[in-house]
Amino acid sequence: MIRSLIIGEMKVNRKEKLMKINLTRKLYIFLDVDGVLNNYNHYKKQHEKYGGKFFMQNMPFNPKSLQNLRKIIDKTGAQIVLTSSWRKSAPCMTVLEARLCEYGIKIFDKTGDVGSRGNEIIDWLFENTIDGDEFIIIDDELYDLQESFSNMRIYKIDPRYGLDRKATNGILERISQMMK
Repeated sequence: MIRSLIIGEMKVNRKEKLMKINLTRKLYIFLDVDGVLNNYNHYKKQHEKYGGKFFMQNMPFNPKSLQNLRKIIDKTGAQIVLTSSWRKSAPCMTVLEARLCEYGIKIFDKTGDVGSRGNEIIDWLFENTIDGDEFIIIDDELYDLQESFSNMRIYKIDPRYGLDRKATNGILERISQMMK
């Protein structure tokens, strides 16, 4: 009886278990904010709602994008490393951390400020990871990332829609491929 319960549980959870990372490997998401959590369509709605007196630092972010980020973290166990320019401003970080906290999301770390984001990510990886750790970059602008990383490591977000369901599923598929 116990054996059949265990086998039945394994079948039900097989897909979920494939998505979970090996405990000895870590997964890091290098996250941008504008265009990913703040997308053009959401910004336009908020701007109209507040009569044109609405600034990015005060934007509550797109709730759907925040839910999708939470989904990625829940399914993969990933840790967030912030690459966005938001990391350079204390008021912006306060807003961002408070909003992410509402969704149970914490920023694990942020990259340094050494020039191009590609170099900042490389420096962070060199100082903080071990063999077997994996990472993915989620961003809407690739101008300073593509020379340093393969397309497999970068997931380009359409800034009109941000981290929508399609992007979330694409990211989860990409992570699944990397973690095999």
